[in-house]
Amino acid sequence: HDITAAGFAPSPNTRLIVAGGGSVNNTLLTLISNVFGMDVYRASSGNAAARGGALLAYAGVNGVNKMEELVSRHEFELVSKTDLKLYETYCGMRQIMSTYRNNV
Repeated sequence: HDITAAGFAPSPNTRLIVAGGGSVNNTLLTLISNVFGMDVYRASSGNAAARGGALLAYAGVNGVNKMEELVSRHEFELVSKTDLKLYETYCGMRQIMSTYRNNV
């Protein structure tokens, strides 16, 4: 399923922050970065998923509209930078698959 059809539209300032078991797999993170067209960051401290949930709850209760206000207080390491040429290749593949699905 094309993520843009679900209303997700990455912008140049959009980034993915990963946590949990999959966040240690650099090959997977590189693939994710290139498919979604966003740099991937990993939280540099443990319990990042729990912390992220707590930050979202805090944002909801306190009316914080910009996630950047919350994540700026925490350290993240860049683990995969987007290869724009590969991103464009994946975009073309998504268009082909979408056409194929619509014609089957």
